Parts: sequence; C-alpha cells; structure tokens
Amino acid sequence: MIDTEAIILRTVKYRESSVIFDAFTEEQGLISFIIGGVRKARSRTSAGMLQIGNIVQIIAYPQKGDSLSRVKELHMSQIYRCVTQDMQRIAVLSFAIELLRKSIRETEYDPETYSYIRKFLLQLDDPSSSPAHMPNQLMLELADHVGISPSMDADLAYFDLREGRSVALEPLHHEVVTGEPLALMISLLRRDPISTSLATRNRLTDLLIRYFQYHIDGFTELKSLEVLRSL
Repeated sequence: MIDTEAIILRTVKYRESSVIFDAFTEEQGLISFIIGGVRKARSRTSAGMLQIGNIVQIIAYPQKGDSLSRVKELHMSQIYRCVTQDMQRIAVLSFAIELLRKSIRETEYDPETYSYIRKFLLQLDDPSSSPAHMPNQLMLELADHVGISPSMDADLAYFDLREGRSVALEPLHHEVVTGEPLALMISLLRRDPISTSLATRNRLTDLLIRYFQYHIDGFTELKSLEVLRSL
C-alpha cells in the first residue's frame, strides 16, 4: 500500500466520474494515479482536492504492470490561505508546477527535491512574502536539485547559457546572461536584498528558461509563462 504526501501536478478527466492524475510524491517520486467516482455529486472526496499544486495525503494500491495506482483515500495535507485569493500567486503556482513537471523524470526519486518544492509552495502562500522574484528564484534553486546547477563567478562579465558557467569573454553564439539580468541572477543566488525593474526580471526569466531547455532533454515552452507575464 502507498501512503504518502504528494503535490498534484496534472489531472485528466477519465470516463464519467474518474480522474487520472500525476503527483510528485514524498515517498516514491513521480507517480500516476486514478481515483474513481470523484466527480459524482455525492462523492466523499471533493474534486477540488485535485487542483494543480495542492498538497495532499494519498493512500493507494501500488501499480501492477502498466496499470495506474488506484487511490483508496485522499485528504488535504495543507490548505492554502492566500494563494487562491491572489492572481499573481496563482500564476506563480501554475508556473512552478509546470516547471517541476518538465524538469523531473519518472525514474527519479529525491526526497530533498520534494522537501524543497513543498517549502517553496508554503512560502508562496505566506502573505508576508513577495512573489515578484519567486519564479527566477525557483529556477535557480531547482536547477541545483535536478543536476544542472549553474557554475557562477561574480567577477566574470558573462554567464554562458550553453556551457552553464561564467566566462570572461562573450562567446560567438551570444547565448549569455550579462548586465542587469546577470546582476539579478547573482543577487538571487546570494539571497541579497533586491530592487530591480519588471523588464529585468522578465528578461532573466526568459534566459533561465532557455538555460533549462539547453540542459534538460525534451524541455519545451512553458504555457504558464504567458499568464505570468500578463500580471
């Protein structure tokens, strides 16, 4: 029997009343589940529990062969206080979950990564925290967890996106972070106090997504980015 906390990553309606969903679990990494009857009017389990980004407790029967793990019980582990009331935080949540889904693989199991993502989501839900720099902070820190940590030297003028390291001279391919976006990148890694423009934040976001595309096979465009940009 599987008994684990998990973060909901993706859901798909199945037949009349069931839902298939992917979850990043604390105990076993990425698992696909199926839960029956959840869309019925009198279901004991609310379909609202399966909102993307929710942190839930799952009791399920393990997979057999190619079959999905069938959920026996599903409960909320954490209930967000302010994420669902703030459009900017909702956009950051969607971005974070899509980034995570594209960055981890089914065969990977890393409890430290789970703990980090859980902590990030709870920080996003903290009304005293500002979500402005969270997307870039997440990409820089998640890179370390998935094995593509940037090699930084604050004394060098360029960060080479293809090579993943700081360089003194701009490479011929011009795929670099430099100037204000580089200064912001260094400040985020150091966790220094930050004051910068929206344009600089957005430029760094674009460059870091490019970095993930270079270093993670099959990493495609993030659909949630358009919503994030609109706020």
